[in-house]
Amino acid sequence: MAAPSGVDGGRAGANPWLRPATLALWAQVAAAGALTLYTVASDSGDLMPVTALRAFLAALVGAWWAALFPRFVQGIPTPETNGTRRALRLLFPWVTALRLSLWLLSFLALSNVGPEVNTVAVTALLTVSLAYALAKNALYGTLGRFADEPLGPGRVRLGNWLNVAAPLALGIGVINLVPVRGLGTAPDLTGLVVYGTHAVLDGLSLWLAYQALNAQALNAQSRVGGERP
Repeated sequence: MAAPSGVDGGRAGANPWLRPATLALWAQVAAAGALTLYTVASDSGDLMPVTALRAFLAALVGAWWAALFPRFVQGIPTPETNGTRRALRLLFPWVTALRLSLWLLSFLALSNVGPEVNTVAVTALLTVSLAYALAKNALYGTLGRFADEPLGPGRVRLGNWLNVAAPLALGIGVINLVPVRGLGTAPDLTGLVVYGTHAVLDGLSLWLAYQALNAQALNAQSRVGGERP
């Protein structure tokens, strides 16, 4: 997918991707909330409070991102005094910090694995997890920084990061559903449903968001072309 180019204030009705993207983003927020509840209910070890807090904060940040994104796509500025934008910029670094902390713990735990564990799979696990954390941080940061300039350079940058984050989200889902041999077992049926739904909605919502952003740019280009004498 190419990065979106061009800008447009546009109407929501002129963009066929915006409504599906918005609905998918909010569905992903609900899935993140379900993941939080599942993490607490499953009581999965000493790190449960940290992983549950990460999922809860990710749901909050995702909700604020979902609220700001349609305005950004339509070229509607969101001032720095806006409460949703301020909350997003305040909290998303903490989500990233939790993700990176858990990644570091995983790295330390996996640095001395036995020969029965596939080192290629471990390397892929650590690489995808780190890339996902950084890509999500870039998504939150780009929208938070450029929300008051939706027709500026942040538009292309956000499209680029959406293009990167969507496949990484699906990769994280595969990691959660198919653990590396020798490092644990697959989740139970409830876990499969929760993790699977979260992964699919995460990847789908980011892909639809990219399509909505790109469609708005294409609409702008076609209108500009049509206005020429």
